Amino acid sequence: MPNAFLDAAGSRHIACAVLTLVLLAAAPSADAEWTCDDPLVSLTANDLPAAYFVANDWVGSVVPDGAGGLYLVWEENAAKSIARCRIQRLDANGNRLWGDEGLMLFDMDDQHTPGLFEDSAGGVYAYTASSPTPEANFEVRMQRFGPDGSRQWGPFGRTVFQACGVPSYRPHLVSDGADGFFLSLVTNVTPNQVRLQHISANGDLLWGGGSPCGIVAVTSAESVFNAGVLADGAGGLFLSYDEFAGNGTGGLNVRAERLDASGNPMWGSGNGISVCNRPLDQFANAPLPDGEGGVLVFWYSRNNPDFFDYVGGQRLDGNGNALWTPNGEQVLPLSYYLSGVMADGQGGAWISVWKYGADDERDNHLQRVDRDGNSVYPSIIPICEAPNRQFGGALLDDRAGGCYVVWSDWRDTSFEQDLYFQHVSPAGAILEPVDGTPITAEPGAQGRFWAITSNDQGEAFIVWDNESPFFGIFAEKFPCTTTVAIDTSPASRAGSIRVYPNPFGTAAGSVRISFDRGTALAEDASIEIFDVTGRNVRSMSARADGRATFDWDGKDDGGRDLPAGVYWVRVATPNGSLASSVTLVR
Repeated sequence: MPNAFLDAAGSRHIACAVLTLVLLAAAPSADAEWTCDDPLVSLTANDLPAAYFVANDWVGSVVPDGAGGLYLVWEENAAKSIARCRIQRLDANGNRLWGDEGLMLFDMDDQHTPGLFEDSAGGVYAYTASSPTPEANFEVRMQRFGPDGSRQWGPFGRTVFQACGVPSYRPHLVSDGADGFFLSLVTNVTPNQVRLQHISANGDLLWGGGSPCGIVAVTSAESVFNAGVLADGAGGLFLSYDEFAGNGTGGLNVRAERLDASGNPMWGSGNGISVCNRPLDQFANAPLPDGEGGVLVFWYSRNNPDFFDYVGGQRLDGNGNALWTPNGEQVLPLSYYLSGVMADGQGGAWISVWKYGADDERDNHLQRVDRDGNSVYPSIIPICEAPNRQFGGALLDDRAGGCYVVWSDWRDTSFEQDLYFQHVSPAGAILEPVDGTPITAEPGAQGRFWAITSNDQGEAFIVWDNESPFFGIFAEKFPCTTTVAIDTSPASRAGSIRVYPNPFGTAAGSVRISFDRGTALAEDASIEIFDVTGRNVRSMSARADGRATFDWDGKDDGGRDLPAGVYWVRVATPNGSLASSVTLVR
C-alpha cells in the first residue's frame, strides 16, 4: 500500500499505508500490527545486527500459514562466506513468532534457492538446493516445520534428490494435489535430461524405486530449458519444456509430456509431443489447468531475429491432442512481451505482458483468455504506463475471481527501484489508482528479489529484500484492510476495524464489517461508505456498547447496486475515526 495519502478527487485524504515490518532488524514491539498507519522503517543500517549489515540476503518464498499470518524463507549471504537458509513465521498481526532472526532450516551450510509449501496440518515444508564442489554432488533437501517451529525431520532434513554424478540446474517443485510434491530439474551436460521425483507428505521417494536420482522423463541430444510441471489430478503430472531444435529451424521448440501415477510416459513415442516448432525461439511457461482434464501452455516467441514479441499458446486434452490451431495460436497482438501467466479458475488464464513505449519506456498490460483461446476483454488492459520502466508483472490470485499484478517500478529514476501493485476485477475493472499503488517507494532500491502470496480470505502478502535506506528483509500486507485510531492513547483509543472477506462479491453475499470500539467509548458511532470520488453512498449506525458488527450488501442508501470498485468504510466517533478500504467485485 502507499507510503502516503490517497487523494480522492482532490477532496478527501484517507491514510492507507500498510505497516512495513522490518524482519531482520531490532525485535518487534509486543503490539506489532498490520495497520493502515505509516510504515515502520525507522531503523538505520547501523541498528541492524552485524550479520545483516550488508544487503545480500535473497528472498526465496512466502506462503500463508492458514491462521491469517505467513511463513517466509530466505537465503542468508550477508557477511558470510557460505550461504545458509532461514525461515520465519509472522502471525496475523505481523508479529515474529520464531525469534528475532528466524530459524535455520538445517544444521549445515551451503544451502541455496529456498522455497516453501503449505502443510495441511498448519505447518510448512521448506526445501533448498546445495551446490558443493564438484557440482556432481548437487542435492535437494527438504524440512518439515510444525506450527511451533519444531523441525519434524531432524537437524539435516531429508535428501529428496541427488545429482548422482550429473551436474543439474536448480529444482522446481509443485504440489501433487494430495499433500505431496513433484520435483523436476534439468541436467546441464549433454545429452540433457529432465529428471523427476514424486515425494510423499512424509518425505518418501515414490518414483525410481526410492532412489534419490529420480527418474528420467526426457533425454535430448540438444539443450533443454524451462521444464515446468503440473499435477494432472490422477496421481501423475503434465510436463512442458523447451528443446533446442537442431532441425534446421535454428531455435527452441516447445514440447510436452504426461506421466501417469507410476511415472510412466503417456504421450508420444519418446520425449513427449511437439507443441510448437515454428522457426526461431519459443520460451514456454509451466502448464496450466484447463478445467477439463487437459492443460494450457503459453510461450513468448521470436517473431523476427531481433525481438521476442509474439505470445503464443496451445490447449492439449488429457491425451495430448491439440485443441487449438496446430503449432499454437497467437493469443495477443505483436510487440507484447510475456511476463507471466496464471490460471483464472474458469479454465482460462490471466496473461501479464509488457510493451516498449516512447524513449525506451516499458509499460505493463494485462489480458485474459478463455479455454478456447479467445480474449475475454475487448482490448488489453493498461496496468501501468507511468514514466520510465515498469515490467515483470507477477500475477496473484485475489480469491474472488480477479487478480493482483505486482511489479518492479523505476518511474522516479533509473536508480530508484520500487514495488507497485494493481488490482483487477473479474470483469477487467482497475480497482487501484491509475498506474498502480506503491507497496514501497522509499529512496534507493527495494526489491531486487521479492515473493508474493495470498490466503483464502483474499489477503495478499509481499516479502522483499531492501538495499536502501534500510537493509534487511521486509514484508507488507495489501491492500489495506484495517486501521488504528487517530488518537492511540490508552484512555481514548477508539479500537480497530476489520473488513471480511475483502475483496467481496455480492453473488456470494455481503461483506462483514466489525470493530471493537473500546471500553472508554459510550457514544454512538456513525458508519459511512464512500466511493473513490469521496461521495457518501451509504450511511449506517452501530450499537453503543461493546463490539459493533454489521453487513454491507454492496448497495447504496436507495437500495441500488453499486458498481465494482474500491470503497472506503469510515467509523466516526467523538473519540476518533477508523477507516478501511473494501473492494467490491461483480
